[in-house]
Parts: sequence; structure tokens; C-alpha cells
Amino acid sequence: MAAEPALLAYLGLGSNLGRREAYLAAAAARLAAAGARVLRASPVYETRPQDVPAPQPDFLNAVLEVEWPGAPEELLQRALAVEELYGRVRPAGADGAARPEPAPRTLDIDLLLCAVPGDGAAGGQLLRREEPALTLPHPRLGARAFALQPLLDLLPAETAAAWLGAGAAARAAQLAAEQGVRPWGPFPQWEPDVYTPESLLPPQRLRHVGTAVRCLETTASTNDVAREWAAAGAPAGAVVVAEEQTRGRGRRGRGWHTPPGAALALSVVLRPAWPPERLTLLPLAAGVAVARAAARAAAVRCGLKWPNDVLVQGRKLAGVLVEVLGPDPAAAGVIVGIGVNLNLPRHRFPPDVRARATSLLHESGGPVARPAFARSLLAELDALLDDLDRRPEAVAGAWRALSVTLGREVEIVHGAETVRGRAVDIDAAGALIVDTGAGGRRLLAGEITG
Repeated sequence: MAAEPALLAYLGLGSNLGRREAYLAAAAARLAAAGARVLRASPVYETRPQDVPAPQPDFLNAVLEVEWPGAPEELLQRALAVEELYGRVRPAGADGAARPEPAPRTLDIDLLLCAVPGDGAAGGQLLRREEPALTLPHPRLGARAFALQPLLDLLPAETAAAWLGAGAAARAAQLAAEQGVRPWGPFPQWEPDVYTPESLLPPQRLRHVGTAVRCLETTASTNDVAREWAAAGAPAGAVVVAEEQTRGRGRRGRGWHTPPGAALALSVVLRPAWPPERLTLLPLAAGVAVARAAARAAAVRCGLKWPNDVLVQGRKLAGVLVEVLGPDPAAAGVIVGIGVNLNLPRHRFPPDVRARATSLLHESGGPVARPAFARSLLAELDALLDDLDRRPEAVAGAWRALSVTLGREVEIVHGAETVRGRAVDIDAAGALIVDTGAGGRRLLAGEITG
């Protein structure tokens, strides 16, 4: 039996909050990850908000042409899930149906048209729906230039006339003048928002990481998978990445929240032939790698809290967990686990950590391309591992330059005791030097609690 043909669908995108172009790119990236084949994107237009009671930022609008292997109702649900992922929740009316809201929004996705592709000038059979949850064509399409104009940019003239009427182009031009719709620029670059071995490795050859890559949909902990793989003979530089962790953990057994589609959970297997004092620099090196990748991906400046936290304005963006698997790390292996909050709106954090956690989306005003961030992180980590091989003092210097611990009065839980004093420096092994007032203390481990 022949397979049903994929639908040809047109999705209208809009954003007037934060880094608007980043939200448009993220919509294409997430829809592609959800199974839509994105064929083309229209140019982007800038639009005055319509029918709102108070001044708002202008929208960026565009239209995507996609192939979809299922029903239009399923595509609409995927689109609404993408909206929610990036922080928008549509208000519901008394009948439960979503209602438009006048507030600025990070991302708006509307299903404008669907058709069954076919031959001939009409370009296929236009689908029509009259249901509470879905009306096709979109009921306001003909009255809104910010959707109609980019749609016309994608449709051949014959198809536009068959689907929208012979006067659609003239109507769009008139509405554009009335509604303040003007060209903005090309659609931003994007890539599917999914981790694959190909998407994780940067173009340049890496010396220490990326020798083998495993990408998982969901796992309890990438560190656990990496540990098992190391015991089974994983090569040095092997990488494990997961879309979702269900039992991720940080230091002192704390949980780490990694919901699907919004973060990076990554573990690397290393087998370094280093002296012990160099191994203790690994958490610091990983923190520097995260900070550099965040600056590159989102222009966000991070601070490093000894020994392994990455902060932005005092809130935790990322954590590092290094686990040495045996007395001989060159044989048994070392696992470097890194968790980074990338595209999590603040309201999606668990309530118990919401006040002290953050994400690159929140700090930069828009989503980041997760595979590109992962590539950058691996490249930065590779360079720092090279420093640990050849000039470990460079790693300590890089950490000092980003530290938010040095120069502060600190309170550190170290085993059964609490050490109080001024954090003055780290030494060549990454140990924190604390001036207690009664002399200097050297701490290789501990947790700053105050």
C-alpha cells in the first residue's frame, strides 16, 4: 500500500520579546527536530503590533514552508509545544480553546495553510477545516499583512491566486502600508535542534575529545553511561550527550534538572597520564570552557565559583562533576560531566532552585543553538586539555580571570569542619588558599556556603 503523501504546510512565526530573530531561528530548529521537513523560509518582516491596548515592541514575522508526515492537528500541537518550550503559554477561554493575548510574546506560531501536494498550476489541494481547535485556512490570514506578505513570498503566483484569490498581492500591499509592515532582512541561519554525532563535532580536528560520540534521547545520568562505557573500553575522548537526564546529579549528591530540548548534559571519558596535582585542575578547566562557550554563543559573561560552578549574576548556569574511576586514571579513566542550562525559561525550573538558577535564554534574551553551543564547548575544553598537557599554569590563570570567589570573604564546608576567611588565590593544583586570620589554609575540596 502506498504511503500517504506528506502535507505541505505554511507556518507563520512572530516574536516581539527579547532577541526576536533568535526565537524565529529556534522555531525552525525545534520544528525540524520534531519531524517537520523545513523546505523554505520567507524573508523577515517587521510589524507594528495590531489590536493591542498598550505600546509594545515591534514584531518580527516570517513564514516557514514545511513538509509534515501526519495530520494538520498533530502539526499544530507540535507548534504549540515549541511555543511553550520557549516560554509562551496561550491563555484559554471558558471553552478551553486558546485565545490570543495582547501581551508581548517570545514566540507565536500559527498554522496558516495546509495542502496535499499535487501537479498543476494550483500546486495541490488546499485543506479546509472548521473545528474549535483548528480552522484552515487561518481565519485572519487575509486581514494580516505580516502573515499574508511573507506567505506570498513563498507561493508561486498561480498557486497564490488559486488558494488566496486573484487580488491577494494587491491586498497584501495595501494592508502592509496600513499596518506598518516593512522588510527586515533574510531569515536567520539555523540548524535542527537535535544532538547527533555529526552536529556535535566542530569542523577542526580535536586532539583530546570527540574520538567517539553517543547521543541518547534520555538517560538517568550521562556520567553513569560514560562510566560503564569507560569500563568496557571506551577510547580517551569519548563523549556522551543526552537530550534528557532523569537522575542527573551534581556535587554532594544533589540532583541536576535536564528537561528535554532545553539543556546540555554531556560527559567526556579521559585517560590522562598526569600527576595527581594536575587532575585537580580538571573541574576548573571545564568551568572555563563553559564560560568561554557562553560568551561565544550568547555574549553572556560568566563568573566561576570555586571549585566547579558557573554563575551569571550570582545564579547558577552550569555545573561540573569530575569522577576519577580508579587509582590509575590513565587506565581506569576520568569522567568529566558538564550540565548547562541553555534554553530554559525561568518558570520551567523546579520551584526549589528557581531563585538561584538561570539559563542562557534568560540571560541573553533569547534561545541559543544547542548543537552549536555543544561544538563550541567541546572545542574550548579540548584547548584547555591541551593546556593541561603542556602548560597547566595557563588553566589556573584563565580560571583566576573569571573567578567570583577570589578576594571575597567565604565560608567553606570542608568535611566535618567549616573554614571561614578570605579567599586569596588558587595554587598550581587548583586548591583554594584561604586567609583565616590565623594563617593560610589550603583546600583541595569543599563547598562555599557563604
